Amino acid sequence: MLDSYVSIQGINKMRSPDSFVFNPKVVKYITSFLVVLMCLSIGLHILFVVLFPNTPEVIQAELNVGNEDNWPTWLNGTLFLIAGFSAFLVGLLNYHQLSSSSPRTVFGWMGIAGGLGLLAVDEQLAFHDAVRAIVQDFFTNNIPGFSPRLGFYMWYIVLGVPAIIIAMAILYCVYRQLWRFRWPRYLIIVAILLLLSNPVSEFLEDLPRQFDSNLSRNFIVLWDNIFMAIQESTEMLAPILLTNAFLWVGYEFINESQKKSTATEDPTTSPS
Repeated sequence: MLDSYVSIQGINKMRSPDSFVFNPKVVKYITSFLVVLMCLSIGLHILFVVLFPNTPEVIQAELNVGNEDNWPTWLNGTLFLIAGFSAFLVGLLNYHQLSSSSPRTVFGWMGIAGGLGLLAVDEQLAFHDAVRAIVQDFFTNNIPGFSPRLGFYMWYIVLGVPAIIIAMAILYCVYRQLWRFRWPRYLIIVAILLLLSNPVSEFLEDLPRQFDSNLSRNFIVLWDNIFMAIQESTEMLAPILLTNAFLWVGYEFINESQKKSTATEDPTTSPS
C-alpha cells in the first residue's frame, strides 16, 4: 500500500515528500471537499428543517441531522472512517520507517485508527443510544433520587471516563511525534475539544424544558433543530480536522525522515 511513496533499498528510504497522499495540495483539496460536504449537510438541515418546517416529512426525515439512518448520519460516519484511515496510513508509514519511529508509535496510530473506526460504526448503528438507555434505566430505577433527566447524563460518565482513559493511553504512544509538528498538534487539540463539547450542546438543547414548560411547541422544535445543527457541526468538523492533522503528520514525518537520511548519507556514495 505504501509502495507509491516508500522505497526499500537495503534499508527503508523515503521518496519525495511531495508524494500523493501526504502532499500539502492533496491534503488541502481533501479537507476543502470534506468541509463542503459538511456545509452542504448542515445547510440543507437549516433550509428544509429550520427555515421551512412545512417541508414534506419524507424530505425532513432524510435531511434532519437529529435523525438516524439518513444522509447526515452516513456522512458523519464516513468522515470518522476517513479520519481513521488517515491515522492507519500514518501508522503504516511509521511501521516502514522504524529507524525514525518506534513500535509504540505504530501501536498508537493503529489504536487511533481503530477508535475512529468504532466511532464510524457507532454513527451507523447508534449503539451509544442503547448504552445510554441502559445506563439511564439503571440509575433511575435503582438509585433513589435519580430523575430520568439526571440518569440520561450519567452515560457520559459511565462510558466517557473509560473512553477518555483509553484515549489518553493511546495518545501517549504518539505524543512525542505529534509534539514535533505544531500545526497538527493544534488541530488535534481543537478536534478533541469539539468532541468533548457534545454534552454541553445536549444540555443547552434541553434547557428550555428544564426551566419553562409553558414555552410553545414551535419554539421548542426550533430550539432543538438549531442546537442539533450546532452539535452535528462539531461532530462533523472534528474528524475533518483530524484527517487534516494526520495527513500533515505524514507529510512532516516524510520530510523529517528525508532530511535525516540526507544528513547521515555517506558523502563518498552520494551522487555528484
